[in-house]
Amino acid sequence: MKHLLRILAMAAGFGFVCLCAAPAYGQSDLPTNSLSGVPRGAAVTGQFVAGREWTDRTGGNVLILTATGETKGRGGDARSVEIYAYHFVKTGNGFRLLWKMTDFVRDCEFDISAEFILDALAVTDLDDNGTAETWVMYKTACRSDVSPATLKLIMHEGEKKYAMRGRTLVKVSDTDTEGGDMTPDAAFTAGPAVFLKYAERTWKQFRPEFGAND
Repeated sequence: MKHLLRILAMAAGFGFVCLCAAPAYGQSDLPTNSLSGVPRGAAVTGQFVAGREWTDRTGGNVLILTATGETKGRGGDARSVEIYAYHFVKTGNGFRLLWKMTDFVRDCEFDISAEFILDALAVTDLDDNGTAETWVMYKTACRSDVSPATLKLIMHEGEKKYAMRGRTLVKVSDTDTEGGDMTPDAAFTAGPAVFLKYAERTWKQFRPEFGAND
């Protein structure tokens, strides 16, 4: 049997702890608790978008996604938007920040977007070492036509970061598509094969936009 992961769950003002076996690859999402807001004592920028809470061998963990929404940019009709991801480790008297991720689009006068792909948000333990991996995927764009957005898939195992970067796949005519490319960083190519396999599968699932089919 794979190691057991203790998963914290909080609901209706009370908590319970369950012992759950780590699932096999292909059923890799851990049964984490979804947060409905920022826990008291966890300092973040922006408005709460989504969050997850779990316990692994490192202790209690909280992943929080936030966004600023559109703000006024420099000059004319320019607008900016920022998104953030935070991983906090629970301590005896609060939270310790393990890592923080920031991205943005600034001074855009066209259609602006910086948004998380929430269906791709996951907490896994693909290498079965007792330390969870967190997966955050998002796209950013400033565009006035049907063109690919910048697409990123960021994974952390503890403080170590893995990144897949490229573009969304868009349908530009009845017969043609544009974008969809992906480039894994050195951490993915040198790391466990199961990480890269999961990243590639996730990328292909969530890269289509504007009627494109993978």
